[in-house]
Amino acid sequence: MNIQVSAKPVEDVAAYLAEGKARREALMGGGRNFVNALERKKLHDEISRLSAQVIALRAETRSLQERLDEKDGIIRAHEQTINGLTAGNDVSGSRRPTKEIIADVLRDFPGITYAQVMGPGRSVPVVEARHTCILAVHRARPDLSFPQLGAIFGGRDHTTILFAVRKMEARLG
Repeated sequence: MNIQVSAKPVEDVAAYLAEGKARREALMGGGRNFVNALERKKLHDEISRLSAQVIALRAETRSLQERLDEKDGIIRAHEQTINGLTAGNDVSGSRRPTKEIIADVLRDFPGITYAQVMGPGRSVPVVEARHTCILAVHRARPDLSFPQLGAIFGGRDHTTILFAVRKMEARLG
C-alpha cells in the first residue's frame, strides 16, 4: 500500500494550530455533540429501565387488584353466611341452626365427627356423611344459597354443594 503525503509549508504555526482546532470543533461540535450523544445514550438506557419497571409494577398491581377482588368476594360471602346464621338463630324458631341440623344427621353416621364433615377429608364414609348433611341443611334452610352453604361447609365452592345436592337427590329419588 502506497500512501502519498503532501504537505504545504506552514508560515504561521499559531494560525495553523488555530485552524486545526477550529476544524476539530466543527467536526465534533466543540465536543458537545459527543457528550450529548453519551448523555442521550444514558438517558435512553434509564428510560428503558424505568419503562420495564413500570410495566412490571402495572402487572403486579393488576394481580394484587384481582386478589383483592377475590378476597372481597369471600368476605361478602362470609358476611352473608353470618347474617343468614344469625337470622337462623332468632327467637321465633322459624329456622333451625345449621349446626343442629348437621348434628341430627351425624347421629346416623357413627364415628364421623362434625370436624370431619367440615374438614378436607375425602374418604367415602366422610363424603357420604358430608353430602347427606349438605342435603339436609339445603332442605331445612332454603333461605341459604349454595355459596352460603359452601361457606358453612368448610369454605367449599358453591358447585361442590350443588353437586352434593343433585347426587343425593338422585340417589334418594
